[in-house]
Amino acid sequence: MRPSVRHTGAPWPGCRTFGCVELASFIESHRRAFLVTCTAQGTPTAHPMTLIPHDGVIYFNTYRKSAKVRNLERDPRVACLATSPDGGAWAAVQGRAEVVPASELPAGLLGGGQSDVMSDEDLARVRERLASGKRVYLRVAATSVTGADGPGALPAPVDGGPRAWESGLVTSAIAMTAAEVEAFLRDHSIAAFASLDGTGSPQVQLARYRGGPGDLVVGADADGPVCLTVDEFPTYNEIRGVMVHGSAHALGGRAGVVPERVLSFDFRKIGRGGG
Repeated sequence: MRPSVRHTGAPWPGCRTFGCVELASFIESHRRAFLVTCTAQGTPTAHPMTLIPHDGVIYFNTYRKSAKVRNLERDPRVACLATSPDGGAWAAVQGRAEVVPASELPAGLLGGGQSDVMSDEDLARVRERLASGKRVYLRVAATSVTGADGPGALPAPVDGGPRAWESGLVTSAIAMTAAEVEAFLRDHSIAAFASLDGTGSPQVQLARYRGGPGDLVVGADADGPVCLTVDEFPTYNEIRGVMVHGSAHALGGRAGVVPERVLSFDFRKIGRGGG
């Protein structure tokens, strides 16, 4: 993997090149993304989202009562990660976010074509909920951008056996079981890895990881609170993912993660009435 780059300038601060990829073009042409906010406890959390770029500004839409909206209204500092479909190249934005009233949205932003996995019916439903106020747009103004042409190498495993983690598993109607979470994480190896920089602002990168919740090791330097998010989305109604919140300890070019809270979602369970 070539070194990441960081520059300043407008409209996308930092948007020059990494490898053969121009960062502004990458952000403008990739919709798979993660939005990182800070929780009330001051820890990062990374939500899979659909990125909507417009005139040098990143937009997302989400439910008005969602946790991510509550988080950014309390602390507007955010980070966004845009990735290629194969989980290779990526660009990460740090900035500040705000909720934008529908009346202030740029013309054409409510049109279709914003998602490769949503049907026309799903998009129509989103527009109806925006009109009713149930959903809102979030606008992110970038202060810096970094990028790389790959998620790095698979880290070496940690020493010792796995830690117990099941007590931190959050249950819900669409949550996976502990066995499903374990299998899901071990079937993948690339994640959005969110942490905090020296100022306490969220930052995020695409990184390779190894293991399940009890023996997670990530190919990135980190100490302190982190969130590792893995997802897959063949269609909107089949989205699945796992979010591991915990604390990281540096292991020399990699980080071991001690899980504290594990959330999961499997949209396929909606039609089955839960797990």
